This record gives sequence, structure tokens and C-alpha cells, in this order.
Amino acid sequence: MASAAAVPLEKLEGAVEDLVSKGTLRVPPDPAVAVRVQETLGRRGAGLAEVAHLLLANAVLAAAVLRRTNSALSRRGPPVKDLLSSIARIGAAAVMRLLLAFALTGGLWERWEKLVAGGPAGAREGT
Repeated sequence: MASAAAVPLEKLEGAVEDLVSKGTLRVPPDPAVAVRVQETLGRRGAGLAEVAHLLLANAVLAAAVLRRTNSALSRRGPPVKDLLSSIARIGAAAVMRLLLAFALTGGLWERWEKLVAGGPAGAREGT
């Protein structure tokens, strides 16, 4: 069995670039960020800016919140481009549900959203 040190760096970089270009590279979210967000939201007087700052520590979760806000199901008006506006638009409870879904399923929201957007007609009614 070859050790990790025996794999040339160029080959590894090429493999990562290939996964990124295909959109199949999955970076798992850091569950500690979700826990810190939950703790922050549970504190009296915590602001959405503090939640946004915590989410910025994990690009996967921050991107998921922005995608959720700009999805066909949540979008109202022009697309949101910053995390603070995104959290304000969908609300802290929706952010927590999204983080929980990510923690439990590794991206359940995206899979459900794709099913609703492109699945069979019955998928919209839950049949």
C-alpha cells in the first residue's frame, strides 16, 4: 500500500481540481460552528451580526445560508449577496433549521431543493 507521501503533489492537485470542476467535491461543515450559532442565538441580546460573523468561519455553512435565501422558495426581491442581509431575510429560526439539517444529513436542503425544482410534478405535493 502506497503512503500519502508517495503521491506526487501535482497528481493530488489535479484530482482536487477535477472534483471542483465537476462540482462533486464535498467539504463537510464544521459542527462546532452550528453549536456556537445555536448558543449565540440562545443568549439574550445576541445580534444577527454576531451570527453572521460566526457563520463566516465556515464557508460551507455561509454559502448554504446564502443559497437558501436566494432560492426560489425564499427569494423576495433582488438576490442577497451578504450574510447579514441573508440572515435578516430568512430569520434566525430558518438559519438554525438549515444548520441542523446540514449537521444531520450533510446537505439535505440542497437535495430537497433540487427535487422540488426538477423532480416529478407529484414531488411538489409530497406524493
